[in-house]
Amino acid sequence: MTAGRPRFAAVAVLALLASSSAASSRIGPTARASGAPGASATRTRVPLWKIVYTRADGRLGVWMSNQRRLFALEGVPADPGSIGNWPAAWSPDGKDIAFARAKGQTGIYVVRVGHGRPRRLFTTDQEAYGVALAWSPDGRTLAFSVDCVDDPSVTGCRGVTALYTIHRDGTGLRQLTSVPAQALSIPQIWGDAWSPDGRRIAYIVTYTSTGNAPGDALYTISAAGGRPRLIARETPDRALAAPSWAPNGRLIAYGACHITRLGSHALCDLVVRPSSGGKPRVLLRGFVETGLWRAAWTPDSRTLLRGQGLALYAINVQSGRRRTVLRHFAAAIAVAGDGRTFAFIPDAAAPSPSLATLSGRVIDKGPRIPFYSGVGPTNGGPGTASLWID
Repeated sequence: MTAGRPRFAAVAVLALLASSSAASSRIGPTARASGAPGASATRTRVPLWKIVYTRADGRLGVWMSNQRRLFALEGVPADPGSIGNWPAAWSPDGKDIAFARAKGQTGIYVVRVGHGRPRRLFTTDQEAYGVALAWSPDGRTLAFSVDCVDDPSVTGCRGVTALYTIHRDGTGLRQLTSVPAQALSIPQIWGDAWSPDGRRIAYIVTYTSTGNAPGDALYTISAAGGRPRLIARETPDRALAAPSWAPNGRLIAYGACHITRLGSHALCDLVVRPSSGGKPRVLLRGFVETGLWRAAWTPDSRTLLRGQGLALYAINVQSGRRRTVLRHFAAAIAVAGDGRTFAFIPDAAAPSPSLATLSGRVIDKGPRIPFYSGVGPTNGGPGTASLWID
């Protein structure tokens, strides 16, 4: 990347850690949804949904809608003022959490929520920030990427930037691909995302740089290893945002982004492209703040949910038409299996993650949590909270 490019290693903190409150509200096990004039009211199922987030003391906090209380994960050490136990990701069945620890006993861990202490699957280098995590659709395997460490003593990079998979029991470690460091540039792999059939993994390669380096690139690679397939590449003065596969596996959505001069804002076009490569289509122009958040698909692969500016939009993938679902920005988004509701985290200093219908009716609210929302993949990706929904 060229000199002067706003780079991701300097996180633009848009929201500071705040003390969390256990207070939350619930709108019953079902909620009324308004219909067309004259139509009888229907009742909307409120699915089980969960949150894991970085607490103010640096530990991982958990909230589940069926328990309505906050608690800290057992065996995760405190690290006040830091996000050294991040990123964290729910398993597909919502029972386990995988997370990366960047200080002390560093590595990739898995813990069964409410049952025992974390188990380390892989040991990383000290201060190995930039780890990304993604569960396979069947929950048996983790994909994770670890960045090499900037080391002035060797005038460059120590270790290797690479993408790995490992079974949830700690066996079967496999390095799928690696990215060599270049002069004055440190590669990062982030945005890891599995295809719905579990056969391929999408990821982004980017660089922190004060010199000349390639632009961001989006690849997919077989979960068995092999040659990566280039899907998209940006020029060095632009960036890519996290990819997400359509549930039918045919398309990948991602952001093609302009990062503002001070590196504090990302304005990303929402793009879809065939997962085998091919011509891109821009569904939504990023004229205002979007962040590098992953767009969320509905189960039928027909609609994408994406926050932009002061709104959350639903975009029809075929026609490109959009409609406003919420009148405020939503960062992380997770759509329920029946496609009728979604959980989201508003981008605010101490947001209350919430549950809403696709018509925009909020039907459940979680507790206020501390939340960082930054531009870029530093410390595992933008934002310090992760959602799961049934």
